[in-house]
Amino acid sequence: MVYMQDESKNMTKQQRRKVILGALAVALVVSLVCVDWRGMGSDDLSRIKEEGRLTVIMDDSHMGFCSEHLVDTMGFYYEMVKAYTGSMGLELEVVVVDGLDNQLKSLSQGAGHLVAATIPLTEPIRRKYEAVGPLYYAHLCLAQHDAKDKLNSPLEMVNRLVVMPENSAYEMRLDFLEEEIADSIPRFVINACSEEDLLYMLQRGDIAYTMCMSLDARCWKHVFPETDFDLALGVDQPCGWVVSKSAHKLHQSLEDFFERFMQTSDYRRIYLKYF
Repeated sequence: MVYMQDESKNMTKQQRRKVILGALAVALVVSLVCVDWRGMGSDDLSRIKEEGRLTVIMDDSHMGFCSEHLVDTMGFYYEMVKAYTGSMGLELEVVVVDGLDNQLKSLSQGAGHLVAATIPLTEPIRRKYEAVGPLYYAHLCLAQHDAKDKLNSPLEMVNRLVVMPENSAYEMRLDFLEEEIADSIPRFVINACSEEDLLYMLQRGDIAYTMCMSLDARCWKHVFPETDFDLALGVDQPCGWVVSKSAHKLHQSLEDFFERFMQTSDYRRIYLKYF
């Protein structure tokens, strides 16, 4: 330490400048080595165009990507994204992930460029991701058998078992609902299960209650006509899709496209196919 101090006193101004510049150069190299290049600009539109492919995270359902599609029903959001990729001359790649929490984790881990699902665009979501939309407004609703003894009020949900997928965003809404009604609503979580899987279980009589967003319910009503979706468990919220915070150009491109596309007859044709 003393030796270094003595040497610095004997340095000329030019020598000190060289030392400082050398230190700055080393710091710059270290910072470049530490950067996670996968996260920086990995979702940028120019890179996507260069690769010629947009990777989209969806669930396996009639709303997302329907792997067991009939005739021309590939999935509502799939067809919407396909319209976008077609306009951009891009290939569409789908990564199937069930459960909103799992989808958002997959996006953060770089598994795709976009999550196309009915995502409530809450403040926490907007802080972490770039929101595409709102594309729709929807509220959470209860799915139950359309029978004479069906529930007609959230107050009647006390001690009724509600089944939901693992890592469901709906669980938080149930927590708030319990506070509102000052009582408990039991819930059961099933692993590796989609919303559509639960509706099939409901239709078979394996479970009595599950939940979904009202927009999705309008699609599900065609698939599950004996299921009742009329009991609202909240108010309408703006819903849309999300991309990562680094995907500025992709975000703007999606916003511009869907603002135009949702006014066209092509969009209307897709919409009427599912709703």
